[in-house]
Amino acid sequence: MRRVGQYIIDLLIVNAPMKIVALSLAIVITINARDQTFRDVTIDMPLVVRGLPTGWVLKEDFPATLRVRIRTTVDKLTEILPRPPEYPVDLSLKQNQELVSFSLERVQEILGEGVYIVELSPSSFTIQLEERQSKTVPVSVRIVAEPREFYFVAYNDIKAEPAKVTVQGPASVLANLSSIETVGLDLSEQSTDFAGRVRLVAAAGVKAVPSAVEVTVPVREKDESRVIKGARMVVKNCPPDLVCTVTPKLFQARVQGKKRVVDSFDRTNITYYVYVDASRLPIEQGKLQTEFPAVQPTVESPKDAEITLIEEKYFNVSVRREARAP
Repeated sequence: MRRVGQYIIDLLIVNAPMKIVALSLAIVITINARDQTFRDVTIDMPLVVRGLPTGWVLKEDFPATLRVRIRTTVDKLTEILPRPPEYPVDLSLKQNQELVSFSLERVQEILGEGVYIVELSPSSFTIQLEERQSKTVPVSVRIVAEPREFYFVAYNDIKAEPAKVTVQGPASVLANLSSIETVGLDLSEQSTDFAGRVRLVAAAGVKAVPSAVEVTVPVREKDESRVIKGARMVVKNCPPDLVCTVTPKLFQARVQGKKRVVDSFDRTNITYYVYVDASRLPIEQGKLQTEFPAVQPTVESPKDAEITLIEEKYFNVSVRREARAP
């Protein structure tokens, strides 16, 4: 057992500096081998068109990118993947309807040494030119989500400045273009007017001038009217030692105004705003009982709403001295 322990100690200590160097070298070799491992990856090289004849545009089916499957090392991938290089397409010497093939050699030249081209897609395309035209179209503000609960969009008052823009593009596309939309606006959290610069969304091959407009979207509060039935009429400020009663005991009221306020009312809390105020009655001290017919209740209205009584608008109030125990 002791020999085994001694063997382990000798293994770790004897020639320790040399062993550390060897271990470090092994780690470096392993990392380098990993970085030199070849990987197959697909990248999209943006196609950049040059030499397009004046007054003409490519139809919208022109490929935007060249998909290239490559085999290369991890080191090389870290150079290419963040921003794949562009592939230039020169049309200055080409004719309409001419077939143009993508060159493996040109792709290899752009990507540089250490990259092997496995596959290109598409391998070619047909030049399809169309006359460039321009027209003026109105701007349509697109709403994808309206405000929640108590607010709404006043669509008739939406404004875009400018209200019309110039669009340029293929004649076949512009022929069916009657307006141009903004990017969708999400107003779900909006409780005030929206105002800001909003980008326009153009179809493929179409350019809008300007590319963005100033948009104002009015956001309004919803109004509501509802009737509250069966609320109990109460008497406030009844003098001490007197009992005040009212008939009829129930009333109905209409609450109308901003929805956020109207929705907060029910049969209980409306009595804070509708009540008979005994302090306004000519109560004489000493009388055992006094009747006050046709008393008009006090009706207060909260901010942004109005309360009105319906049907019963006058009430009878009886005031009597409270009976005391002998």
